Amino acid sequence: MSDHDKRGKFAKGNKAGCKSKRTKGVVAYIMEKTDNLKEVLDIAYDMLKDGKTKRGDKIKLIEFFVDRAIGKPTTHAEVEVDTPLPIYFVERKDGEKGNPSN
Repeated sequence: MSDHDKRGKFAKGNKAGCKSKRTKGVVAYIMEKTDNLKEVLDIAYDMLKDGKTKRGDKIKLIEFFVDRAIGKPTTHAEVEVDTPLPIYFVERKDGEKGNPSN
């Protein structure tokens, strides 16, 4: 099977196979051993309630779980461009992102 589509671009998806299967196996193992991460969350909760845990460690623990549960916040940057040429953003009909290749 070719790694390229009919236009010569790389086809979508993981064609290697072994990496994704191995990762899924490791994730399944961890989920099984920790009761779907319940044990990990219980430990984290106990650490947050424990008076001996340092404040900085508690903050890092909270950030770690929030980043994974909700996702890291996106970053936006305002950009000013001084150019005589207009820049247009066009929505592609095929739903893909980026410039269409003609």
